[in-house]
This record gives sequence, C-alpha cells and structure tokens, in this order.
Amino acid sequence: MHRIDTASRAVDLFGPGKHGFKNGDPLSGDPATALNADWFNGIQEELAAAIEGTGATLNAASSTQLLEAIRALAPPSFRNLLINAAFLVNQRVYVSGAATMASNQYTLDRWRVVTNGQSVAFSADEIVAPAGGVEQVVEGSNIETGSYVLDWLGTATATVNGVLVAKRGAVSLTSGSDATVRFIGGAVRCPQLERGTIATPFERRPFGAELALCQRYYEKSYDLAVAPGTPNAYAGASAAPTQNGALGAVVIGVRFQTRKRVTPVVATYSPETGTVAHMRDGTGTPSAISIGGSVGQTGFRAYNSGFALAANSEARMHWVADAEL
Repeated sequence: MHRIDTASRAVDLFGPGKHGFKNGDPLSGDPATALNADWFNGIQEELAAAIEGTGATLNAASSTQLLEAIRALAPPSFRNLLINAAFLVNQRVYVSGAATMASNQYTLDRWRVVTNGQSVAFSADEIVAPAGGVEQVVEGSNIETGSYVLDWLGTATATVNGVLVAKRGAVSLTSGSDATVRFIGGAVRCPQLERGTIATPFERRPFGAELALCQRYYEKSYDLAVAPGTPNAYAGASAAPTQNGALGAVVIGVRFQTRKRVTPVVATYSPETGTVAHMRDGTGTPSAISIGGSVGQTGFRAYNSGFALAANSEARMHWVADAEL
C-alpha cells in the first residue's frame, strides 16, 4: 500500500513524506489532487486481501465483509457466548447416539438433551439435534443488555428463550438473565451467539481455552478420554499419604483447576473399582468417603469415614465436580 503520489498531491500533509489529498482552489490556480489507477488498485487489493484471507469470497451485495474479516483475523475475543460450540470437549465421555436417562441430561460439555430417552449424534464439529432439542444455557453474568445475533450452519431450527430465531436472526437479551439457546431436529455446525446485529465468521478458540471455559461448570480428575466411574483408572487420581490410617485420619485435599460457577455437587470414586463415594489405599483396602461441608468453589476435602486404611501407604480417589446450570 502507498500514499497518493500524483503531482498535485498535498505534500507532507500528515508529516514528512506523508502526503494527502486537497480540494484545490480554481481561483488561485491550485489544482485538486489528481487520482490514478495505481493508487486505487493498491487500496482495492489491500482490502480484498484482508477479506479473502479469511477464506471468504468478495460479495458486491455485502457492506460488512471488511468488518467480518477484521473480527475473524483478530486473536480470540470470546465474542461467541456459546461454549464448546465446536463440540470437541466431552468430559463425560458421552457416546454419540446414546439415549439419555433423564430430562435435561448433559452430554457433550455444556450441551444437554431436553427430552428423556432422546439422544444427540455427533461427529467432527457437528451434532444432530433430536426432535425435542439440544440446548445450552448461557450464564447471565456473561450477558449485557442489548441486541445479539444467532447464527449456525445446518438444517436444525433454533429458539432463544423459547422464541423461534432464523439464521443470523436478532434477539434481545437482558444483563444478568440466563439465556437458553436450543437447536431442534437437524444438523448443527458452528453455532454462534454474539453481541451486535451482524453475524461474523465462527470463532474457533484453542482447545485448552475451551476446556477451561467448560470446567467452570464441570470438572473431573480422570483423563479426558476416561469416563467417571471407570475401574482400574489410576491416572490423575487425587492422593494422600496414610502415615496414620485410622478412621477419619486420612484426608485428601483437592484444588480445582477452575473456580466453579457455584459450589458444585461433588462425587468421588474408587480408582480401582469405580465404586461411588470410596477411596482405596495402596493395599486395595476400601473405605467410604465423607466430604461433609468442605466443598467450595475452589476445591474440597475428603476423609475415610468407613474403615481404617493401611498405615504408611497411600489413599487414592477420583472425583467429579458439577456446577452446571
């Protein structure tokens, strides 16, 4: 790109070497700045390169392509209020197409199937919503009062707070009030709910950032690919030494990686058997667990409340913390 350089330019208008334009004065014989194809072509190609750099095709009918390109090329701005919108985080290890066993059962992180017995199928970056819908509740603390736009790809229909919304459709949301976005009866890819009235290209955030957003609502000690309650799953288990294995003397403290939305519901599991509310020592001795009133938004403590454990060993347990809406 270059500044105007025709003979009638306004020399150094914006500083040394920074020429500009002038209207001229016909009475004094001072000509207006002449334009040339070289300058116009430079401007055109600079703007086109930014738009085409996002993978978009120039569209003469659109007046927002440059704005969309700037937003798309900028670092992640978290403008998409939908979390796990690429459907890649699956801490519960939900199996595609598996029938749910309760209404509003969570499947992929932050997405719940509305109707008991229905399911959601998923593959790379896409889900197929059931007839009763799959939905996400957007936390009110992330919403400012104003206009928002919802966009997605695929054949599903959508509602926001129960009101039907078209693709690239506008909705009004209120600060502090949760918003429920539901997709019904069809394929969904790249869903995005963002502030404003213009739908921009889908914001794909790094997986680690997306996982951290999900962990505000649900977190587990297991490896990502291991379902809670899996037996003989030792990797990642929380542990504490048992110098004194007496009843109530073994305490395992847990600090969450992400502060929870509210005080979560915590479930614990034996790493060896997957038994709920149990820990095991190094010799395989089990004990029931009590967590009492120790659970907070940042962690909890658990102690052996069922049996004494072997001294000079190690107690281990897995856990899940659920603070979903």
